[in-house]
Amino acid sequence: MLTLPAKTRRKKQPYIYIRSRLTARNMRKQALVYFGELEQFTKRNAIQQGPALIRYLSLSHEGVMELEFAYMTQRVHAGEGPIRSGVLPAGSYVSARWKGPFYNLFDAEAMIDGWAARNNVAWASNSCQYGVAYDCRMMVFHVSPRHVPEEMQFETEIAVMTRGASEPATVAMPFQFGSGRASSASHLAIES
Repeated sequence: MLTLPAKTRRKKQPYIYIRSRLTARNMRKQALVYFGELEQFTKRNAIQQGPALIRYLSLSHEGVMELEFAYMTQRVHAGEGPIRSGVLPAGSYVSARWKGPFYNLFDAEAMIDGWAARNNVAWASNSCQYGVAYDCRMMVFHVSPRHVPEEMQFETEIAVMTRGASEPATVAMPFQFGSGRASSASHLAIES
């Protein structure tokens, strides 16, 4: 079940993340690896985890995504290796919640994109010949396998930063699509 999208304001939010370039086909497998690494890091450094999230930085026309697999934290922490720390931007967002299995999330995101188009809501993004880059587009996992075993009880918030009609996009492309198979931002290459 998907709730109706609603406009919300979000405050800045510290988080830790691992960035990677991959395709949707590899997303589930890589999520298990990256969230496992992040959990080990938080336990080793006594960092209290908030909700897990996946932040979309960019999507190419060919289906390559640059993502951050992350956990919200109470403050900014020093990273190590592929693990970095940052702050999710404050601003106006459209947010909706999906209750149910993760495999329906792409459909839920498509519905939110359709709602935004119908209601003249512009995402804070930058289009270019390679695809689109987002200021902040994320799936926040409020109820996940960490909390309950039954996937019908999973609850995921889809939140996308918006901009006004006169406000220019503020994000630059995080990497150039088609520039090679390995990502300089990830410790794993894209699999074909």
